[in-house]
Amino acid sequence: MRRAARIALGLVAVGVVVYASIFPLAEAFTEIVVLRSFDADGSPHDTRLTVIDRDGTPWVRGRPYRGWFRRVEAEPRADLRRGGVWRPVRASISRDPADAAAFDVIMLERYGLLYRFMDLMARMSSTEIPVRLDPRAAPAKASPCDPVDPVLAGSAFVLVTAPAPGARVASPLEVRGCSRTFESNVVFELRGRDGRPVASGHTSGGGVDGAASFAFSAAFSVPEAQLGHLVVFAVDASDGEGFPPGRAVVPLVLLPEAP
Repeated sequence: MRRAARIALGLVAVGVVVYASIFPLAEAFTEIVVLRSFDADGSPHDTRLTVIDRDGTPWVRGRPYRGWFRRVEAEPRADLRRGGVWRPVRASISRDPADAAAFDVIMLERYGLLYRFMDLMARMSSTEIPVRLDPRAAPAKASPCDPVDPVLAGSAFVLVTAPAPGARVASPLEVRGCSRTFESNVVFELRGRDGRPVASGHTSGGGVDGAASFAFSAAFSVPEAQLGHLVVFAVDASDGEGFPPGRAVVPLVLLPEAP
């Protein structure tokens, strides 16, 4: 009895090791994308998933108890990063056995025996459900400068309208605002918890002809979730002799890239 128990425990241990190692190995041979899903409060979450194409449309799949699956079930709007490019998508969960079978066929054609083993290990825990990722048109956005208070319209200023203070943000950070600055120049820095910039650059907004909107994207990398600050400002062209230039500081929660 004891020998049998030891053999059983040994087999379980081997199974755990194989199960834990096969998926990093599989990731090296399959195409991986990042799916960004959103909580009810709009907080983003990035998940790395294997993707296939079926009739020109990307598909992923997962188990119903996974966080990303529950999020897209509640809020189908998501973002997909593939080939380094982010695109808005709408996630449609399919419990049709025909779609699951089609997913299996494509995976088997592409990855052969590797997929057979991955699929066997996955089915030992629970069945994965396919999710279709249809293209989604980006929502139309009102101009951050519509309307502008008359006092601002005649002054030098910088306003950040998105993201909101305290928002949880992942790379790339998308920023929108309204400004009127010297030579239309708008400078930005995204600072980590230690105050050091993790991203910086400049863009153009409104100038001598009046206020105008600005928008930019900033890629960043942090090792862990942390408090950060987005600082958007204008350069002081008067060397301190005139009114202080426009400046906006937005506290944010910076999220690391999905593992």
